[in-house]
Amino acid sequence: MWDNFIGQQIRRCNRNLLFVNLVLLAAMVVYAGFNRRYLANFLMGTTNISSDQLAALHDPGQRFRYFVHVHGDKSVPTGIQSVEQTLDESSQQVESEETTADYVAVEVGQKLLLVKAPLHSTGADFSGALEPIPSDVYDQTIAPVLKQDPTLQSAFIPAMLDASDYRTEGYWTLGIGIPLLLLVGWNLKKWNERRADYSATAIYKRIAAFGMPETVAQEIDTSLKMIPLEKIGQAHVSGPWLFMPWMFSMVVFHVPDIVWTYPKITKQRVYFIPVGKSYATVIRDRFRYSYEVNGKKKNAGVLLNYISQQVPWAPAGFTQELESLWLKHPEDVIAAVEERKANYGKQGGTATT
Repeated sequence: MWDNFIGQQIRRCNRNLLFVNLVLLAAMVVYAGFNRRYLANFLMGTTNISSDQLAALHDPGQRFRYFVHVHGDKSVPTGIQSVEQTLDESSQQVESEETTADYVAVEVGQKLLLVKAPLHSTGADFSGALEPIPSDVYDQTIAPVLKQDPTLQSAFIPAMLDASDYRTEGYWTLGIGIPLLLLVGWNLKKWNERRADYSATAIYKRIAAFGMPETVAQEIDTSLKMIPLEKIGQAHVSGPWLFMPWMFSMVVFHVPDIVWTYPKITKQRVYFIPVGKSYATVIRDRFRYSYEVNGKKKNAGVLLNYISQQVPWAPAGFTQELESLWLKHPEDVIAAVEERKANYGKQGGTATT
């Protein structure tokens, strides 16, 4: 029954829906795989770590549970702060800067642990993520101390505790990942429904406006056999049928049902400076369905001419009065066009207002 053009388009759109969402799902799985250690720690939270465990630490990457809570004896400010700067892209001049954290040295047993702490933190207990000490931070905090007394090398734990923004990535992951996962699940559910029942697809519902979908699909197939598809920009035409396929669906118009078309020109600006124009053909039919076909200026003109030749009684230009009437009382516009069509037939091809 659906071994025809419409059936092919429905299956194409369903395949695209499946493929895109499987790619999204695979991307999320790959991201989770590469970041499984961080995500596991984010979900499990911090665990206490003793001074002996910290003293024996040589590489923070060796610990799976690296979100830890440290009970220090006292903390000493290093005088170094973390500062984030905003630079102008063209001049590279500093536009603004913000102090985001303090670096403090926390005494834990007989060792010192460098902590990136929230601003104005007090006390010696911190929760955060153990990570290697960035080279620039090391050069500003520990290196000057060792320059004065190299024997203190063994006093420092070879890791840093980030207690300022270590959970930010996790919140971003949840904020983006959960909605995306729900979207993928919803789309896969739609794919399964549409695969089993074509009446659940947007294409089927659209052609149902023109009659029995199965019959309309056969009429379209007959038209395509007699008049091969002609491409006009994003539109494809065949006799009385107009198609705008895109990745997940296809818009269909029965040209004799079109009641109004007009060109739409949009001026594009960047920082209030004109940089070009975009062109579209707006199409509206007697089922109150509207669609904009984007494309080049030439294609917009060709498409308008194609439609006007088949439905010369339908207005082919924009007026604010007609737009207001369409928005408030589209049935009046449709009735007026039907009357023009009837008069056109009676008077031998001359449309009257």
